[in-house]
Amino acid sequence: MDKHKLLIVGSFPFLRKDFKGNTFHGGILTSCRVIIDNLDKAKFKLILLDSTANSLHLPGPIARVWLALRRIVSLIILLTFKKPNVALIFASDGGSALEKGLMVWICNNFKCATLIFPRAGNLIQQTHKSKIMLRLIKKLFSYATIFLCQGPRWKDYALGTLGFSEERVRTISNWTATKEKLRIGALRNYRSHSSTANILFVGWLEDFKGVFELLRACLALRDSNFDFKLTLAGDGRAFEEASDFVQHHNLGDNVCFTGWVGPAALDVLLKDANIFVLPSWSEGLPNAMIEAMAAGLAIIVTSVGIIPDFVVSNQNGILIPPRSTEKLKLALQNLMSDVALRNRLALNGHITAKENFAAEPSIAELSNAIEEISNKMP
Repeated sequence: MDKHKLLIVGSFPFLRKDFKGNTFHGGILTSCRVIIDNLDKAKFKLILLDSTANSLHLPGPIARVWLALRRIVSLIILLTFKKPNVALIFASDGGSALEKGLMVWICNNFKCATLIFPRAGNLIQQTHKSKIMLRLIKKLFSYATIFLCQGPRWKDYALGTLGFSEERVRTISNWTATKEKLRIGALRNYRSHSSTANILFVGWLEDFKGVFELLRACLALRDSNFDFKLTLAGDGRAFEEASDFVQHHNLGDNVCFTGWVGPAALDVLLKDANIFVLPSWSEGLPNAMIEAMAAGLAIIVTSVGIIPDFVVSNQNGILIPPRSTEKLKLALQNLMSDVALRNRLALNGHITAKENFAAEPSIAELSNAIEEISNKMP
């Protein structure tokens, strides 16, 4: 039996000549890494197209347009000479979503079936706020064979806003609860009586990730004599300002910065931490949150994107509104003061990740969808 030729447009920075392992990061990169590790190579011949931006040195508008045009040309070359049966296209928001929509249209013209997989929850808000953006996304995405969604809100968006039919929408769960992360959670002691609070933040150090709400909350907790350690794993444009904040307020004994960390170092941080915080202003379904739940951390996250589809406050995590230092401080205070609550939320979060986001069953569902579409192609 011939292999299905699958083109994946996603994050594969190792294909780039300027690849340096510590300069490319993001949720789609993690998702693509899991696909490569778990998709059955006996069934699929993978054709990879990298659309990653350098995480630490983002290009200006003109450079972004030029890079997008280069990717479009690369796509056309791959479609012409590699002749894939199916294309799996990951999309973010803004210009990325428009570029990926254009790729869907091009694939359609080359008789290549497509699965469009938007991952940034902010795209929903963008199309609700801008009629022009909505028209463009609705038109370009309409050429996709299948719209993949991570949860009920994305499905409602595909059906209600973009006008997809039920037959063309598939729900594929986030697949970043890998065996390694679930093993960390399985070995965690959920009956611990330790009051030590080791807090972990993983992600971009940017205003919109709630970094300064988190630092201000930690300052208030320190001044109230709470004992804790916060580790911020990541980098971004707010790194210097955040570092200055910590230094100015003498928070160095409570807060440390690691920069971006690799998979092995992240596993160590997850083992050492017992609370995960991601106070973003907007999200889709963040991989960092799923990984933390799988590893058995009690999570505090904002009620944005499709996070509330899977996190129920005070059952398997704590939901807070975005941009609220006070609510974040109270949530942290509760988990620091109530070890039993922290353990219960952590265990329930681990179970949620195991039941909903395990890599193997989700990749199997994705594989089945790709095979089904590929078999229908002439």
